[in-house]
Amino acid sequence: MRVLLSCGGTGGHIYPAVAIAEILKDLEPGVEISFAGGIGGMEERIVEKEGYPFYGFRVEGFTRSASPRYWAGNLRALADAVRSPGKARSFLKRLQPDLVVGTGGYACWPALSAAAKLGIPVAVHESNVGPAWPFRNCPVT
Repeated sequence: MRVLLSCGGTGGHIYPAVAIAEILKDLEPGVEISFAGGIGGMEERIVEKEGYPFYGFRVEGFTRSASPRYWAGNLRALADAVRSPGKARSFLKRLQPDLVVGTGGYACWPALSAAAKLGIPVAVHESNVGPAWPFRNCPVT
């Protein structure tokens, strides 16, 4: 079984992906795990330190402001958002994973998008989601 985990941006998205990888290795001996995310991002450093193969593409977040001083950066982010799924598609075709898991952050979108278009099963894990009403104030949450 081959699994690609895609994450990025913060440790809150990266470390859950690393934990999923460790659990998969325990549950499925022989599983091949690799990661995808932003080139030069925190995810690249952490994942490589953990000893997993990493496949990167250029991504960056948008600045939520109409101020002209952010236009150039937002145009770069838009161009990267358009190009990065193609880059992800090329390494997904090469890796042929059985599953692609995204754990959050804008850096996981290109791999999830490309996998879905290639017909590869996709799963999303979002550790920031909590129970909705009426359980919001429940003491066990």
